[in-house]
Amino acid sequence: MIRRIVGVGILGVTLLSMIVANVAAQSSEPKARPLLVGVVDLGVVLARYERSAEVSRQLEREKSKLDARLRDQERAIEKMRQEVAGTSESTAEGREKSADLALTEKAFEAMKAESDRVIGERFEVLTLQVIEEIDAAVHEYARANHFDLILKTTTKGWGEKRLPERIYRAQISTVVAYSPALDVTEAVLRQLNAPESPKK
Repeated sequence: MIRRIVGVGILGVTLLSMIVANVAAQSSEPKARPLLVGVVDLGVVLARYERSAEVSRQLEREKSKLDARLRDQERAIEKMRQEVAGTSESTAEGREKSADLALTEKAFEAMKAESDRVIGERFEVLTLQVIEEIDAAVHEYARANHFDLILKTTTKGWGEKRLPERIYRAQISTVVAYSPALDVTEAVLRQLNAPESPKK
């Protein structure tokens, strides 16, 4: 009987020692750090990034040059119309002037279409450059500040009433609601607009 009690006691002590050792081992293991997550509002960043304003001014300058050429052509066409109005279409001169006017008007329409195409392409190229700079800045911010994940959203434009604009914003947003504590938009903007930024 005494042997049985002693045996049970030894077994209990052994099990208790194993449990304590297991708990101690677990407590000595480093705990995994919490996942660091941020959210950046790309619409706000794009609107307030200083390079965006520079691109807008550059596009406006290029468009102004093309518009000036179009206005010169419009003035030439108006002059031709006045000359056509002052001649009779029954005469050879009148028919020639009318034909020249028609050709010039067609050339003007082609010039206008080409101008719109060029500006559209320039807008896409320059805007994509700005977006790539913003993406690079977000990646750099995440790396430098040890973020595991930065999600994108965009609130810019949600106050507008145009349905296509709102649908577009909804499609490119991956976050609908989040705590303001996760917002890194201002920090990314400071990095982008800093004087020492390589893009400036």
